[in-house]
This record gives sequence, C-alpha cells and structure tokens, in this order.
Amino acid sequence: MNGKWIVDDNWEYSGHTRHMGDFNYPRLAYFGAAISGSNKVQCQQVLEELDVYKQLRLSLELLKKETEIHRIQESIAKAIEEKISTEQCHYLLNEQYKAIKKLAWTCYNFY
Repeated sequence: MNGKWIVDDNWEYSGHTRHMGDFNYPRLAYFGAAISGSNKVQCQQVLEELDVYKQLRLSLELLKKETEIHRIQESIAKAIEEKISTEQCHYLLNEQYKAIKKLAWTCYNFY
C-alpha cells in the first residue's frame, strides 16, 4: 500500500507535495532558510554560501533554532496557562468558602 491516496484525497497535502520533486539541494537550503523565520542577514548567509553542504548545514541550524524557540514558547505558554488555571481555581474556591461561611452565619443567627 502506498501513500498516494493521502495526497489524492487530502487537499491540504496536494498543494504542498506538488513541487516536492522540484527540490535540489541548494533550493532545499534556501527553502529551509526562508521558512525558518530568521532575520535577513542569516538568510543571506545561506544564499551567499557557495558550498552546498555548508548551505544545508546553515539552513539546518536556522531551523533548529526556530524549533527550539517554538518549543520554549510553548512551554512558557503552558506554564502560564497552568498558573492562571490554578489561580482561578483558588479564587473560585475562596468565593465558595465565603458564600458557605455567610450562609452558615445566617443560619446560626436564624435559630
């Protein structure tokens, strides 16, 4: 069984895989640098490098940096979300405690 059915049936993949055969190593290095989100100077270094192996290595390093930045951003966002969730839970429990305490005091004074 081959994976061709994935490309044929899924419109998301069909557009991306249309040009996959067009890549040669320099183009792959340029593409990697372009999608890395790096600054213009770093991307220009990839373009100016004459050795294809070094181009690929530079592009890979840029992609690794971008991946690491993304991983750190996700971990920070997760930590913030957990902290906010914990604080919201504490606030909610505190408000419920106040309401129960007020209700108990009212019931005590009633009798």
